[in-house]
Amino acid sequence: MNNRLTTLLLFVLTLANIAAGEEAAGAAITTEVELAQTIARLDNPKTSSEARRSLIKFSGHFLYEGSMMYVTENRSMDTLRRTAARALDACRNTEAVRQALDDADRDVRFWGVTGVETTYGRTTPWESLVPRLTKMAVEDPDDMIRAEAIRRLRSFETGRRFLLALQDSTKEASPYVLQMLLDFDSQRPEERAKYYTRAIEFLSHKDDTVRLQWLAYIHGNTWNPSTAYMWRIEANPGLINKLKQIRETGSIREKDIAGKVLECLLKASKETAHSTNEPDSSPAAVSKQ
Repeated sequence: MNNRLTTLLLFVLTLANIAAGEEAAGAAITTEVELAQTIARLDNPKTSSEARRSLIKFSGHFLYEGSMMYVTENRSMDTLRRTAARALDACRNTEAVRQALDDADRDVRFWGVTGVETTYGRTTPWESLVPRLTKMAVEDPDDMIRAEAIRRLRSFETGRRFLLALQDSTKEASPYVLQMLLDFDSQRPEERAKYYTRAIEFLSHKDDTVRLQWLAYIHGNTWNPSTAYMWRIEANPGLINKLKQIRETGSIREKDIAGKVLECLLKASKETAHSTNEPDSSPAAVSKQ
């Protein structure tokens, strides 16, 4: 990732998803010799796809270190995993990524979508992958992959037009994917207002699983200090009113989370007011009235 804050967010969100498959699928590589043999198979078109899959599984967390370093108790294995990650980066090209985007394995697809070039002036060779990215942005079963597909599409003119139309769709229910789709990280008030409107709608959803998913996500992005500032939930008046309603009429679990979110927003509002030496007049300041 080019942006340090984005790298941090991506790293935190990927750990749990990668870890489950890492031990089982990466167990075949245990030595430097086995790693070297697997890397060598990247040069053979007949074995490159399977070799990439093995290296992706073996590298696990280390594929997405960026500006953060991941360390385990087995430092020698850490070194091997970083070597595998570098080998994968060295073979990253449009054809390798194209194959990865079509793979049935979630971790391979995630490596593929994060491998699409977005650097200004270097995206032209990658435009052929836009149709695949648009399909993934809508249809992939993994919300992180849908979100990353959206992030990559932002770098292409046809991708931006597609996303603008997609914003009107009511199909997407993931709070994280919608943040990406509605440009929440742009920090423009009008874009954030769209997100809060959708959040209120989902907090009123008839399915309690959906409501709890949104409450949990909002809570995590309110109090979590590891969440980059551009992704943090603010004391939006409409959201505050909805949370107060849930605190009074929701299920036991919903009431508990809504109350915690309101407390976090109150605390954040006070800290913001203190840092700017302004009176604390935000909606969160009266969230318990």
